[in-house]
Order: sequence, then structure tokens, then C-alpha cells
Amino acid sequence: GECDCLMSHSSRQCDQCAEGYIGIPDSNRADVQCRVPPVASVIPSYITAIAGSGVLLFCNTTNGTPPFIFRWMSNFSSEILNESIGTETLLSIGAVYRSPPTVYRCEVTLNQ
Repeated sequence: GECDCLMSHSSRQCDQCAEGYIGIPDSNRADVQCRVPPVASVIPSYITAIAGSGVLLFCNTTNGTPPFIFRWMSNFSSEILNESIGTETLLSIGAVYRSPPTVYRCEVTLNQ
């Protein structure tokens, strides 16, 4: 039957997940674990850096079940700049000289 996936029961085994949850297959059973998908939050959300200075960005998640996979990317490339597993991550950017401005984004997924 459908799993109601209340926050306090997010790891309960079931056939399918309720709306707003994602299913992680259980390798030992035909059921899935219903988990709240994570949402990335970058701090600071906007920063203007002085040319030649460095920047440090912090990313964590507002919900979901850890550990998470964090990936940092920029608008100039689809290449992953940094990848880590945990509950939060930092991106340290050396001397900034790019013009036009670079947009960095943090993507977070569940570590299955």
C-alpha cells in the first residue's frame, strides 16, 4: 500500500511514496524507503567580490535525510567544481578575476 511518509516515519518501508517524497530502493527487499528530498541553501546567497580577492561559499540542506551528495558548479561550465558527501559543504574560490560575473550553484541529492 501507499506509505504516508510522515516526517517521523520517513524511513518506513512501503510499495510507493506519498506526494512530495522520493523512493530509495531497498537492496534487500522489493519495497522502497520514502524520504524527503533535500533542498540546497547557499550562504551567502549573493556576494560581490573585489577583483583579486577570494570567496568562501557554504551550502547545507533544509530537509531530507543525511548523508547527502553536494555538487558545486558554475554558469560557465557543466563541469563539477567540487563534490562531497556529508551534511554540509564549503566551496573556496581563489582570486576572483572573471567578468562577466560568475554564478555558482550547489546541488544536493540523497546519498543512496
